Amino acid sequence: MNSPWASLTPDERLAIRIGRWRQLVPSLTCVMALFVMSAPLVTSLPAMPHLALLTILIWGLFQPVLMPPHVALVLGVLTDAALGLPLGINAVLMPVLAIAVAALERRYGHRPYAVDWALAGVLVLVYQFLGWQLLRFVDGDPSFGPSLWQAMTTVLAFPVVVAIIARIQRRWGDAS
Repeated sequence: MNSPWASLTPDERLAIRIGRWRQLVPSLTCVMALFVMSAPLVTSLPAMPHLALLTILIWGLFQPVLMPPHVALVLGVLTDAALGLPLGINAVLMPVLAIAVAALERRYGHRPYAVDWALAGVLVLVYQFLGWQLLRFVDGDPSFGPSLWQAMTTVLAFPVVVAIIARIQRRWGDAS
């Protein structure tokens, strides 16, 4: 009996392998953003935007199929581990963000860029507030100031990250 894989031509096999690799591009960009985000930066304020959050948000807007909640869960666990946060804060919030973005994308489809940026701003503020609430539950009474500052830098970094991810998507992303 002949298997379907054996009946494919070498070019078809290569296309399937490349297609599978391209589905990993959103996850890999989020992991790379996490590495950039965890790089040492000496400042008195939390000046680094939450790049992992932005990549999940933007990939959810570009191609929600490639950023499902279970992938966001794994990326949330990695984010908690890399940033030294109590395990579960980003692991809970990132899948919820992926679900919310997918629901908004299904409901409203493509929107103007300004609306996407405003929507991202609202989602980032809600995400930071909920993250602060979860951190208060686990760690006592931390100040909301650093979370608010990081939310502002994250919203301001949105256009730059969109441009980078759009370039990555055009170059290496899945065509579906």
